Amino acid sequence: MIGELARSSQSKIAEVLASGLTAFSVATDGSNDTESKLYRVVIRYHDPTTGRVDFSLLAVSNLTKDSTGENIADLIVETMASHKIPWKNCIAFSSDNASVITGRFKGCITYLKKLQPSVAFVGCPCHLIHIGPDKAARMLPLSVEDLLIDLYHYLDKSSKRIQTLREFQELCNIETRKILRHVCTRWLSVGICLKRVLD
Repeated sequence: MIGELARSSQSKIAEVLASGLTAFSVATDGSNDTESKLYRVVIRYHDPTTGRVDFSLLAVSNLTKDSTGENIADLIVETMASHKIPWKNCIAFSSDNASVITGRFKGCITYLKKLQPSVAFVGCPCHLIHIGPDKAARMLPLSVEDLLIDLYHYLDKSSKRIQTLREFQELCNIETRKILRHVCTRWLSVGICLKRVLD
């Protein structure tokens, strides 16, 4: 059932884009799974039948070679070719801002520009928004991330300290909640953990 829906969605996108009459953009990002390197290929395009700008997952491809800019570009190109989607109408490419993608000489975008010189690169806005506060936080006299990690581990295995925290929360007449664990590989957890500490 799911496979059939996926094939139906893929054929609809391919039909619209293979005509060569509509512009589209491509976005990708690699999985962080160590067992396999999956790259999702998402297409954003104008659908002339509905008059809307739509986006859809075209494929999830496994990169069997090293994660180099050239190999990632080849994977995307092969995915597009397998659906007979021409590169001439590709107006933008979006991904994270890693050097393997953005590198001037060997980045994925460099290889894609050989096929379509006018394609624009749009970095991931979430990553870009993160860079500003990250650089600002480095100017603080202490590391916010280290503080969050130390605070969690200070309370983690001590029932006495956890009880003291609970008593303090009850004294301040606030909801009793535990301190959350910040995981440095998940940068979105910083804000959630910091808000909990401030609360």
